[in-house]
Amino acid sequence: MKLRNTMMKKSILKGAAVLVLGGLTASCSHDEFEYSSVVEQKVKTYEATFKEVYGKIDPAQTWGFDYTNVTTRGAYPNANNWGTQGVTGSEQPYIVPQPLTDAQKDKVRRWFQQHKNPQGTAIHYTDFFVQQVYKGHTNLDGANSDCLEEYTAGNNTTVIGSNQMDYLTAGLVTYADNTQGYDHIYNYNGATYSGGAKNIDVWDGTLTNPDDWNSKVYHSDQIMLMMQSSTESFGFHSSQGSVEHHNKYVIIPGDIIQQWDTSLTDASGENADVSGMWFVGFDYEALLENDTQTNKFCIYPNTADSPNAVEIANTGGMKAVIGAADGYYSDWIVRITPGILKGSVNIPVDQGEVSDDRTTIVTTVYHYESSQLVEQGRVFCEDLGKITTNDLDFNDAVFDAYIYRVTPVTRTVIAEDGELVSDISVNGTPFYRSTIVLLAAGGTLPLSIAGSYEVHDVLGNNATNTIINTITDASGAYRNVWTTHDPVVLGTNFSYSSIVEIPVRVLYSSGETLELTAAQGWAPHKILVPIGTKWAKERVNIANAYTNFLDYVGSSQNFWEGNIVAANIYSHPADTYQPLATGSTTLQLVSTEGPTTTYRDNGSTTSGGYEGETVLSRRR
Repeated sequence: MKLRNTMMKKSILKGAAVLVLGGLTASCSHDEFEYSSVVEQKVKTYEATFKEVYGKIDPAQTWGFDYTNVTTRGAYPNANNWGTQGVTGSEQPYIVPQPLTDAQKDKVRRWFQQHKNPQGTAIHYTDFFVQQVYKGHTNLDGANSDCLEEYTAGNNTTVIGSNQMDYLTAGLVTYADNTQGYDHIYNYNGATYSGGAKNIDVWDGTLTNPDDWNSKVYHSDQIMLMMQSSTESFGFHSSQGSVEHHNKYVIIPGDIIQQWDTSLTDASGENADVSGMWFVGFDYEALLENDTQTNKFCIYPNTADSPNAVEIANTGGMKAVIGAADGYYSDWIVRITPGILKGSVNIPVDQGEVSDDRTTIVTTVYHYESSQLVEQGRVFCEDLGKITTNDLDFNDAVFDAYIYRVTPVTRTVIAEDGELVSDISVNGTPFYRSTIVLLAAGGTLPLSIAGSYEVHDVLGNNATNTIINTITDASGAYRNVWTTHDPVVLGTNFSYSSIVEIPVRVLYSSGETLELTAAQGWAPHKILVPIGTKWAKERVNIANAYTNFLDYVGSSQNFWEGNIVAANIYSHPADTYQPLATGSTTLQLVSTEGPTTTYRDNGSTTSGGYEGETVLSRRR
């Protein structure tokens, strides 16, 4: 689920308005409403106008948009599907990471508690597991570090940092209008794992008795799967002052920790190897306000001599640095593991040449992308500029969008003397790739799609008061400035997982922005129709361009094919786009490593050092 800061929320508001029906405007009396902003006034007026013109909206009406992928963004708590059915019951399941041993958790904890201000690294996953390692202040290693995992508050009481950490987040995103969003890692609340047994008992498909379905081997760790999120950022929410922190974390490779303590087992023989893993540590910090009269902050331990120290009121002259981040990222530690899909693809292979005098080993690594079209459509947009009964034409911006789910496939092929001995393909973490094609800009307000693409500028570097591809001749124009332009491909490498997620933002003269929405059962600012559907001409109410539009609003029926009034439809000669086959999959070779040739004489490798080091090759 994508959360947003409270001050950045955009609400769709309902309200009544005094309408001048049959005229060009629907106005509101300022004696009746107190609007907090121009945007609020426009949204309320539009909502009332839409219902007055088109009637009651079907509560199930989603305006053509598919919210399936949107609901699977962020945390996916249905753990029963992770390792067996995939997230929808029809996709390939994930490889669920094994539980960590107590020895592994202990080694990681000690490293974080004994390394102040460590230098972290960055990793790039969109689907990944978050696995509990350590909750701060439950196992201190004070003998080897200054890490206390507790702090002194303004009223001289002790605060345990992890107890103030309400929940974890991932994937902080800053949008073009400076709003921010992030994904809540469900069940990780209060620095503990709050999920019930059904969430903790993750089954990866293993049975202790192949003939007994009740002999499932369950996961023993606290773990959550994140989908279409991001490891580009992690954060936590502090209950002290209700503050979001997104810069008090560090990602440490398990290889670094393993180099520090090279033990492979602990004293009892339990596995302690953490190489190849990744760990995220969080350093608690309260409010950074210098409010020394209240308990709304914490104090750095042992910082009275710092040049940044201030005197704390009511403590007898005590001085310390305001804040609580002590540089040890052990207040909360989790492991992150990429979400790798099970399964493989069958691809023909060149088996190499045969050598008579020695065994020739040819290894080739192929990197593919398997792309599946999962959603496509054309979006009609209404910018809520001048809300008039005949200007509800939904052509202020028109664009096509194609959403692909892309799965990286790494295929390693090994042949010996021309005989294929190993051909293994491993699916990587899936991600989404989208293509957007801009077709028309019938509005006269600055309007951007997918961030920074202002539609008038894209369609020929026109001024924002130019209407484009909605009028065919000057005699029919309601404005003096109009033009035509061929469709423009905005890009083919966007990362949206659903068309409804593609942001469309309007800038008003007040300086305020509005992101156009299509909430279920509410008056839409945008409508998704089949690709190839023609849009209404300028200043033609969409109900006069498509018959039965009122039935569409009130009953959710799909009627876009046919039911048109040809005289009221704009048809651009260059609009030749037609729907593709949804669900179709293409496999594209991205890059190749090798082929690398090594040789084996009498069981040893004479060049390359490959033999004996790979687990992919099997012997004849």
